[in-house]
Amino acid sequence: MPEPWDDVEWSRLIHASGSAADVPERFDHWVGSDARKKLDAETYLRNVAFGFGVWSASAPIVAAFLGLLDDPRLEDFDVQTQLLFVDRIAQNCDMTRDTASTRAVLAARTDEIQAWSAAYAAAEYGELAGLREDGTGVHDLVRAQSELACLALVLRLVETVLSFFDDPRIAWHGWLAATLAMLSRHPLVADQRPAFAARVEQKTRAATRDGEVATHLIALGDLGGDTRPWLNSPHLGIRASAAMAEDLAGDGTAAGILRALSEEPGAYLASFDKDFAPPGQFMTGRDPLAEAIARLDRP
Repeated sequence: MPEPWDDVEWSRLIHASGSAADVPERFDHWVGSDARKKLDAETYLRNVAFGFGVWSASAPIVAAFLGLLDDPRLEDFDVQTQLLFVDRIAQNCDMTRDTASTRAVLAARTDEIQAWSAAYAAAEYGELAGLREDGTGVHDLVRAQSELACLALVLRLVETVLSFFDDPRIAWHGWLAATLAMLSRHPLVADQRPAFAARVEQKTRAATRDGEVATHLIALGDLGGDTRPWLNSPHLGIRASAAMAEDLAGDGTAAGILRALSEEPGAYLASFDKDFAPPGQFMTGRDPLAEAIARLDRP
């Protein structure tokens, strides 16, 4: 039976650790019965697909994981793990990138990109950092080219995220909402943002854990939805998450909440201590609270 990764010429692609020729073996381990090899495979594939940005192997790796979402060899928990690769594309790619101008730049430097990629694939591990930082700027071009390949998947990624919005196998639905909000910045799906916001608002109202409510609220605000009903929540983190919505930049209640937190920003994350985790957006390197506070004094 063919596997979702069989039709990819992996030896012609690169990832953060060099040649992507080792990817099929890692996928074999992911669907295999050895628990240790399975865990190592997921960690390895995540690191090489998204270490130092994205690579030519990143989009095919994510596509292969999408092809395994209903694979009977995998456990229910594996579904959520695989969907995290969709989130990595949302976090690592500029959904608003001008693809036409990017393609023009890349076309003019095709030979350089191919030569650099070949050198990266053939290099020893200790030589890779030097290539990434060689001052030629070609690594940035490789990332841009790889990002375009990831963006080409956006419709499939959005469809996949929405299909799992109510799936009981997903323990934390908030991060799916956060992923959807990031993907929705792409022009191909931007006109669907109101519909996405309506779905996220439903999930916000249904959520019971404070961290989940807050994660949904930040996503709802990112989508341009109405977070005002939560501005008077007795939970500091929830009302602050509602106040972070960019559309509430001129709202006095939201501004008051944010100004108070600007004096003691640590109080926000501390309010979620009993959840043992902050809202999902804060686990990606992003700081929505700092972004919202920075908007307070803009004209």
